[in-house]
Amino acid sequence: MNLQSRPWQLGCNIGIAVAVALLAAACGYDNRGEPRAPAEELSAPNLGDVHVYCVESQNVRVTACSVDLAAGAGHSPAELQRWWLRAAHALHAAGTFHYMDGDWRFEGVFIEARDNDGAKVDYGWGCRGDERHANADVVKLMVDRMPGGPSGIGSLAAAQAKGCTIGRVP
Repeated sequence: MNLQSRPWQLGCNIGIAVAVALLAAACGYDNRGEPRAPAEELSAPNLGDVHVYCVESQNVRVTACSVDLAAGAGHSPAELQRWWLRAAHALHAAGTFHYMDGDWRFEGVFIEARDNDGAKVDYGWGCRGDERHANADVVKLMVDRMPGGPSGIGSLAAAQAKGCTIGRVP
C-alpha cells in the first residue's frame, strides 16, 4: 500500500465506524425479531446482559449484527477478557444462521462493564505503541482490534504476540 492512500483509508474506516455507531444508536438495540436470544445462548454463561445491534436492509440477504457484552460491576479485567473471547469465538463459529424470518451472522463483539460508581466503561485491546497516538486514534485502533473487527484479535495468544492486553477504551 502506498503512503498516500493510508490517510484516506483511515478516514474511511473512521467514517464507517461512526456511521455504524450512529445507525445503532438511532435504531436502538434488541429490536423485535433480531437474534438476541441466540446471542445470549452462545455467550453463556454470561456476566451480565447481551445486546445485539443489527441494521437490516432489503438489499442484503444476511444481516450482520454487532454484539455488546454488558457486564455488571465487580468483574476483573481477566474475567471480562475470558467472557469476551469465549463469547466472540462461539458467536463467530455460529456463522450464518436462520432465526425467525431472517438470516443473520454475528460480527463485531464489544465488551463493557460498570465501575464501582455505576459508570459504563468500554474495554478493548490496548497495544504497545498506543501511547504515541491521540485518544481518538487509540479508540479507532481498539475498535478495529475487537474480535470480528478489521484487525481483529480473537485469542489471548494473538494479543500477547502483538503486545496487547485488555484495557479501558479512552
